Amino acid sequence: MSKRGSSNDDEKMIRLYKIETGNHDPCMPEVAAWAKERGFKMPKVKTDVELLAKRLSRSARLSTREVEDMPGLFPRANLAYPVIEHGERKIRWFDPAGPSATREKYAKSRTLRREGMVGDAVQYAIDDEYWNLKHPDDEPFQLDLDLTEDVLWRLNGLAAQRKKAG
Repeated sequence: MSKRGSSNDDEKMIRLYKIETGNHDPCMPEVAAWAKERGFKMPKVKTDVELLAKRLSRSARLSTREVEDMPGLFPRANLAYPVIEHGERKIRWFDPAGPSATREKYAKSRTLRREGMVGDAVQYAIDDEYWNLKHPDDEPFQLDLDLTEDVLWRLNGLAAQRKKAG
């Protein structure tokens, strides 16, 4: 198993769960409960500040606003951008329509989101290649990373919804 992106011990735990239970399509809360019952070392519980910070980040990420000039479209009310402070990488949030909004922050935010999309696309391509390798008798999946039509379909669907509601 790979050492990229996950704990080798966690991967072993998942494999052991599959062997012991015979469930090869596990739901991770079930695996975690199974592991706890067997005395596996559990992670350190987060502090109340850490839990609240995680919840606030999620809320900031999901928050959108209605904009008069964009009926039916809801841009994000908060955007994340990376910074290095005292040698530590942090994620800060800003309101793109607020007083601290700058082009530089927005550019960093766009880059952060684009890097996430590229990372997903790379793994998508690797997974397709692996599937095709392991299933040579099946029709191979063809890699298509052009999402232009998908995005336009969604935007047009939103426009149609706006028209119905309006």
